[in-house]
Amino acid sequence: MLSSDELKDLENQVREEEDGPGYFAEALSTFRSGSYRSCVLMMSNAVFAHAYQKLAHAASVDAKYLVTLKDVDDKRSDGDAYEARLASCLAGTDLIDEAKSDYLKELRRLRNHAAHPNGRKVRDSEAAHLLREGVKLFLSQRNLDPLVTVEEIAARVMEPDYFPREDQRSVLDLVASEISLLPPSAYQRLVERILKLLKTDDLAVTRNATAFLCACVEIPDELLKIAVVKKLMMAKLGRGQPHPDAFMLAIVRVLDRSPECLRYLEADDRQRLDAKVANFFLSPKAAHAELRGSESVIVHIVGDRRESKSEFEHLRAALARSLALGFLLIGNQDLPSAVREMIVRNLATVASRPNRSGEFLSFVEANGDELVQRLTDQDAHRLWAALEIRRTHYVNGKSNLDPVGGFKVDPRGLKLPDSEAAIAQLETVLRERVREARLAHPEEMEKNARRSKLPFPAAPGESLVSHLTSIAS
Repeated sequence: MLSSDELKDLENQVREEEDGPGYFAEALSTFRSGSYRSCVLMMSNAVFAHAYQKLAHAASVDAKYLVTLKDVDDKRSDGDAYEARLASCLAGTDLIDEAKSDYLKELRRLRNHAAHPNGRKVRDSEAAHLLREGVKLFLSQRNLDPLVTVEEIAARVMEPDYFPREDQRSVLDLVASEISLLPPSAYQRLVERILKLLKTDDLAVTRNATAFLCACVEIPDELLKIAVVKKLMMAKLGRGQPHPDAFMLAIVRVLDRSPECLRYLEADDRQRLDAKVANFFLSPKAAHAELRGSESVIVHIVGDRRESKSEFEHLRAALARSLALGFLLIGNQDLPSAVREMIVRNLATVASRPNRSGEFLSFVEANGDELVQRLTDQDAHRLWAALEIRRTHYVNGKSNLDPVGGFKVDPRGLKLPDSEAAIAQLETVLRERVREARLAHPEEMEKNARRSKLPFPAAPGESLVSHLTSIAS
């Protein structure tokens, strides 16, 4: 038997249209009055009407259900034959599971008893069971199957103005409201559907899909985070599988928003992810405006080697050789000192080698002014020293040092080629900055110079030969 509180709870779970037939309300009313046969009849009407309505809605969302809907419609005026056809057709789809199919069979069996003049009496426990399970399996559900709800959500995400406000709180609230429509068992199906949107050519859709996934990993639901990791990061990590830029950008954004997602990956998957992320950051996309603002993801997943050995060795190696990637990160205030040192060392190495002059010239022409702003005084000192080596130690691409460490050609008259005017300008700016920094912070700059074995620019009145000899040594 159902208590009055239980009946009230069932009533609150079901929303019937005010101008509708009110089958469920009548089922509750007849149950309260002890008319259990009438309760079963009204409950049957309520459940099968709900099932048909949701089947019609599913067909409007996904055309694959149109054939099923037509088969049911062919019998709609045939009373019990219609209900039997509806139950049978639904059982042949993925819209209802075994529990729902068994319930429909039980409901029809008791309905036939209740409607037949010679049918047996319906017990209160049977009517209570039909009410409770009917609400649980059908009447309280938004759709017959969560997949239909997934399709509804995906359709909304595809709308250009899906996120009317782009602030993080509004995005998170909107996605959380969508997730609340689904049981946890449907999370992976939702993520799979959102990932399909990343394959479209519509930039607005891929942007919405990426923002949706980022919000998913910020919602405090571990099962939802696991679903994103499994489908976004793990399912696409097989050897030789293509990685569209949209997928990799989504991975980067998600990791940037929730670095702890990495703990859901096995070691082998983290290694494969490392290689894919490193290749992505080394691609032209690394300089693309879409990637700006995601620099912190590298800071999060690489870490400081002196604190713990990073598992992302491919990414660390990329940082050690890519000017563009280093430039992207060097302005980040949270960059670990070991990573920063590696980036500056690479800058200095490339700057000092004439065989990489073309690469460095293109880099300086594109980023020279902003680079100076991103460098610390110590970084500027190291890069200036490298440029001094480039100017004085090489003539026409060949070494200017003799076997005993002296200069073959007097360095006082050497200068960078006219074709490298941007590099010469950078050297001038860095030289003046180092001089000013030495005057402002002499102890700090002297300590850094001793530690890194760096010369200072020649002071006014200092012998240039003596100064250049110190650089050569």
